[in-house]
Amino acid sequence: YIDDATLIKDTNVLPAASYMEKTDSLQLSLWVELLKHSGLYNSLNLAGSFTCFVPDNNAMNAYLATVGKQKVSDLPVDAAKNLVKYHTIKGASYSAVSFDEGVIPDSTASGDYLATTFNKNGGQIIVNLEATVTKTVKTNNAYIHIINNVLTPVTQTLWEKLQETKFSIFRNAVDAVGFGDKLNTVTTVVN
Repeated sequence: YIDDATLIKDTNVLPAASYMEKTDSLQLSLWVELLKHSGLYNSLNLAGSFTCFVPDNNAMNAYLATVGKQKVSDLPVDAAKNLVKYHTIKGASYSAVSFDEGVIPDSTASGDYLATTFNKNGGQIIVNLEATVTKTVKTNNAYIHIINNVLTPVTQTLWEKLQETKFSIFRNAVDAVGFGDKLNTVTTVVN
């Protein structure tokens, strides 16, 4: 028999979701709520390899304020699932030293590709030019990279983005040359 105090000290004993839930010092309780709300909590406890980019509570609170929600459970379940999947690479476990400048070779669970770069002043890892990795933790099935911002999932095509008023001149030019349909498709190019 191993008591909980022993499990928490040894990060290699617990899988990712359980470790996040049982380790208060990481300040990831809102992400754990999101995992449960989305129905994906147990998925991150399965045997396998994961790389998780997990926003801390400050980042989650800022995100909730940005999307006009008071709490995690106010998010639509589909949006919660998409958010978790966008922050998780399934089938590959990247440590902090595994990252190179550029696109990570494996896609996220949502089918998207994230990119990393390095802060020139401190060497910190920056993901998608919008979140800095503040700490990395190894569990028995994942590397958890704690980040200071929620990553923005790709949820619309370029053409859909161009429908915003501020892009009207460019949208009209794209439409005039007949590229609207090309920009309204989602494709993946992997080198």
